[in-house]
Amino acid sequence: MKAPILIITFQIIFLSNLFAQSAVIRNINLYYKDQKAIINYDLKDFKPNKNHNIELFFVDDNFNVKVPKKLFGDFGDSISTGKNKQIQWALFEDNINIANTLKPVILVDGLNKGGSNNIILSILVPGLGDYFVENPRNMIYKPYLRTLTVIGALTLGYIADQNRVKLVWKKWDSKINDEVGYLYDNDYWLFSFDKEIFYFVGISVWLMDVIWVYAKGNENEKLKLFTNYYPSISYKNGIANLGININL
Repeated sequence: MKAPILIITFQIIFLSNLFAQSAVIRNINLYYKDQKAIINYDLKDFKPNKNHNIELFFVDDNFNVKVPKKLFGDFGDSISTGKNKQIQWALFEDNINIANTLKPVILVDGLNKGGSNNIILSILVPGLGDYFVENPRNMIYKPYLRTLTVIGALTLGYIADQNRVKLVWKKWDSKINDEVGYLYDNDYWLFSFDKEIFYFVGISVWLMDVIWVYAKGNENEKLKLFTNYYPSISYKNGIANLGININL
């Protein structure tokens, strides 16, 4: 009897070196077939004749790295660039706890990105730390857009504050024919509470960037514990078993 199909939430993150590496992963497709998790991808490089080392790891919700062993396909050393690359994981045959949400992470030529200490860069300049923990080409919301969003929102908030006029009216009581107090209101620059909204957006994006850099850097630190090793591959019954050897 076939094992029941497990529903696993995957987020694909492909890492590469921003400054020294030209290879990127594109057109990812993940699906299940014959009790296997199958990941299709394209490996692109500005140097088409260069081969690359492809590694596959899984990270759970607590940033614990899990190394799948029952793998076969386009992974390991000397993977050439091209389209329709494929990695298959025999997840039901592997001794990995998949009860938690797992995130597959494919590394191209190792991992040369920084750790959680890069949080200080994003505290100083929003988006700056992103360049040191992830390849911007793999990010949908680019670091420079985060920088511009924060600077733009905070600038608009400051302008809205400078252009806000506090209106004051004398409150007149016709019965006693005298002033009894004042009425107050604000003449906003663009719309009601514009200053507060602009400041909220800018600070929120800045804060989320800082948190993201810390989380991503923490993940990188744990992945480096594994990618500093080199894999040994043995084949049995058409399935490649991936082992880890210390590279002394």
